[in-house]
Amino acid sequence: MPQEPYELNSNELAQYMRSFFSFLINGTSFLFSIAKRKIMILLATFAAAFALFFLYFKNNQKLVKYRMSCVYNDNNSRIFGEMLSHLDLMLENKSYASVGALLGISEKDAKEVVSIKGKTVALGRLEEDYSLNKTPFYVDVELLDTVVKASMENGLLNYLNNNELSVRTTARQRAKWNSRANFYQQQLQKLDSLKEVIRQSYLLGSNHIEMSQQNNSVVDIYKLSDSMSFFLADIDYYLKQYKTVEKVYGLTPVSNHSNGSGIKKALILSIICLLIVWFFLAGIDFLKQNSIKQSFTGRAS
Repeated sequence: MPQEPYELNSNELAQYMRSFFSFLINGTSFLFSIAKRKIMILLATFAAAFALFFLYFKNNQKLVKYRMSCVYNDNNSRIFGEMLSHLDLMLENKSYASVGALLGISEKDAKEVVSIKGKTVALGRLEEDYSLNKTPFYVDVELLDTVVKASMENGLLNYLNNNELSVRTTARQRAKWNSRANFYQQQLQKLDSLKEVIRQSYLLGSNHIEMSQQNNSVVDIYKLSDSMSFFLADIDYYLKQYKTVEKVYGLTPVSNHSNGSGIKKALILSIICLLIVWFFLAGIDFLKQNSIKQSFTGRAS
């Protein structure tokens, strides 16, 4: 014969609820009593766990991201993006010796480099930049050891400037500006000769050439000569300072994954260790009390 479903009346429900809340209150009170009696053990556990975890994350996750801003005078930014991507790919393949050779750093220092990426000013991938505007670009570098920063900065600039394409481009630009400088130098020599004729005529008192407002050609000759002299000086300075890629500012830290995240992880894991030890101590104390009760019960019987 099928049994009728058991129906829980209001009194039984209230009794169950009282039992549950009584268990919850007694359990919480018991845990806090353990914490009060074992406070030094719990504090020592938390402090030791936090110190150990913090040191671990500090030594093993000290990744620092740096950013260098660069401008370029020739070629296309996409070319430099591909060059930087090539370095990053070698790092992924752990070809540290090749990376060190290209950047002029030791293989040991190359192992401290996690990634090298080219970025546009909008933080897009530089190797995918097809714009023709010569806007600055970023070089993002992730390092495990900040001591390598100085050598990395010089190595990256040398790598971008002294590769085969950049060397050819630099040579072509120097040849173009040297040709212009030679042309203007020849014109300046002709103007100097003409200025000497004017000077001699002026000293001899010739009336053919007068320095006056009615004859501005003489003034214009001197102005043109001065302009050419300044222009030649600018060309000379440009050729001495010319580089395909120049830095706007060097490698500057933009994020540090070892500080905030390391402390946060160490704190969370320390709290977990504290809770484990707390419940472990509570369990031992509960078993002791239960054992004592059983022994008294056994004696009484």
